[in-house]
Amino acid sequence: MYYSYNNNPFNIMSYYHSLYSRSGKNLESEYTDILRQGTEDIDKIINELEGQFSYMYTETSKLGLNNMAMRVLLRFIVRYTLDNANKYKGSIEERSQRLLNDLRKDNPWIFFTLRAYGIPPRVIDQAVLGIISFVLSYIDRPSGIPVEVDKKAEQITNLIRQKTDIYTDLKGYGIPQRRIDNIVKSLVIFTIINIDLEDIYTNMEEKVRNILIKMQQSNLEPIKELQSYGVPMNQIRAILRTIIRFTIEHIESTEQSLEREAIRITNEIRNTTNIFQILRSYGVPQAQVPKVVKDIVYYTLQKGDMYKIPLDIQSQATEILSEMISTNQPVIRELRSYGIRINEIRPILRRIIAFTLRNKT
Repeated sequence: MYYSYNNNPFNIMSYYHSLYSRSGKNLESEYTDILRQGTEDIDKIINELEGQFSYMYTETSKLGLNNMAMRVLLRFIVRYTLDNANKYKGSIEERSQRLLNDLRKDNPWIFFTLRAYGIPPRVIDQAVLGIISFVLSYIDRPSGIPVEVDKKAEQITNLIRQKTDIYTDLKGYGIPQRRIDNIVKSLVIFTIINIDLEDIYTNMEEKVRNILIKMQQSNLEPIKELQSYGVPMNQIRAILRTIIRFTIEHIESTEQSLEREAIRITNEIRNTTNIFQILRSYGVPQAQVPKVVKDIVYYTLQKGDMYKIPLDIQSQATEILSEMISTNQPVIRELRSYGIRINEIRPILRRIIAFTLRNKT
């Protein structure tokens, strides 16, 4: 293996690049070209990627691949995805898989470089696929939409495609599937943003009607686009109702599932660890300990799905804890209200998060 003779990441990358590059360029000149192209867009994507997948740097650095070299690889993958994003139609998952296959064929040196550091091929594929999917989601989503909302909207859009007749009906008006994807996803995002999850009194029909009225009052572009294809207004309203109802039901059932799972894991923590006693020793009132633990578990379950790459649980726990503290989540504010210094209690919080990641179903 080349790595055993030269442990400089850039030399290894240049070695494999020279073997497999079809462009005739060396690694340095090709990377310089990438830096000159759309730097601002790439930097924005890289910054968001690093916010979500920064634990990849931790894991790869343990194997000898330093952060700067990893960033070079990341920029190549992001640039390649941006350049080829419009080659394929279909869902983000379908396009991501095809782009992964193309990237492996066009730039095998990237995969050989990562394998040279002992990273299993399955993990490499999952990591690169996650990066490609993130970039496609980034360029597809409307500006200002949080990543979590966009991710949920993508999942719901896929379910709507599979479980309703909306796509079939709209294709009958000559609307390309890619446009249907964008229209449906935009309407799902609008619905997610306008759902009041704390409203347990309003019945479903009224919830759907309220959001439908907001959609019509907002004069949304997707509605105008449907009209431009000749879809009758009464059918548009029926489609909107279906999308709104489907989205609300999915979001509410997801939240209820998370709540049940959080309660289950909290009870496991109570019954199998000494975490409850430790929290009381830090000054958390006994009556509040279950709530504090459940809030941390719930937050972890929400964030845990963002980490699909099967790397070290402790690294994931550290990332989730850092975000929980940096965004000053309500449970962190509650702990501070008891006079607890967060830095002192970090190890026990990380234990709760790691326990959750390890035991979630």
